[in-house]
Amino acid sequence: MKKLKVRQAIQRETLRLFEERGYRATTVEEIAAAAEVSTTTFYRYYSSKEDVILSGVHDRGPEPTESPGAHPLHFADGGLPEGGSLLAGLRVMLAGVRESGAFDEGRAELLTRLRMINRVPELRALNAQRTQEGLRELARLLAARSGTDPDGPEGYRTRVLAAAIGGAVAETLRFWVDQDGEPDLDDLFARTLDLLAPALERASH
Repeated sequence: MKKLKVRQAIQRETLRLFEERGYRATTVEEIAAAAEVSTTTFYRYYSSKEDVILSGVHDRGPEPTESPGAHPLHFADGGLPEGGSLLAGLRVMLAGVRESGAFDEGRAELLTRLRMINRVPELRALNAQRTQEGLRELARLLAARSGTDPDGPEGYRTRVLAAAIGGAVAETLRFWVDQDGEPDLDDLFARTLDLLAPALERASH
């Protein structure tokens, strides 16, 4: 519990200071002081001030009592149910996220993080890098599901599928941010899957 409180304090103060002073004007030392931890403690949890912002979007998943909605761009290992079509598996994943309350908690924080990433070039560049890493992970997951080698000749198929899914998720979030976070996020993702359905169904055969 203490670790969770420290992590939350660092995240909270980072967001506040970035909003008040700006990304470039805020130092790790100032964040640590505001969170009432040492700089050494800060680096036990995060590698940089950028990592604080991006971890809420790309981490493997939330802490036990952390908002699960804070990690929309991470595709966890084994997250897709086995068996059935790829589309059906993604719908099961979406239903699980919805039931967990992931789209009901932490929306304001997620909106703040995404807006910050959009307006700070350094964060945009790092976000693009982590997104590519996530897409490679998703491609490996899809390859394992289909029994193919993600690095072999057949890997082209799973890479394209991963890029399509990841791109659709990212664009859904961009639209949500453009609409000031007003649309219901789980409904948006459900509509995104509906749009992808024809291609995903074909990919299952």
